Amino acid sequence: MELKLPDFCVGFPENSQDMDFVEKGKVFCTEALSACYIWWRLTPGINNFSKIKIERSGCDVLNLEVIRKFCSRQDRCMELEPNSVMLRHNLRKCCCIGNMCNKKQNIVQTYSANGSWRPTALKPSKLPTSQVITAVYNTSSTEEG
Repeated sequence: MELKLPDFCVGFPENSQDMDFVEKGKVFCTEALSACYIWWRLTPGINNFSKIKIERSGCDVLNLEVIRKFCSRQDRCMELEPNSVMLRHNLRKCCCIGNMCNKKQNIVQTYSANGSWRPTALKPSKLPTSQVITAVYNTSSTEEG
């Protein structure tokens, strides 16, 4: 099955000189093997919940194997497993291949604050839009299983 890769992604920050903006917030993917991405930082919230602060988003040039394995969703930006540097700086990354799929409300977090896999991760398709947009999860040391 051939993957349909994006022509456009959400671009942030909008003053980035290294992105090819076609209009405000919309960047053209100039490379053949591109996926949309979001880098975000987890920031402290109330009641042991973390909030998402978008650091950067746009088009990412990846090899086809990586795109097929990790970024193959058209409608959701799936979180990639964080490495030790990302964990130390509270950074996360997700990717997807639908046009403009890398919107904040499309992030699916699949790893806890300490980087462990969360098999009970929220499934956005089953949540009301308001819950998907907030994209928060409990970061206390004990997780319900």
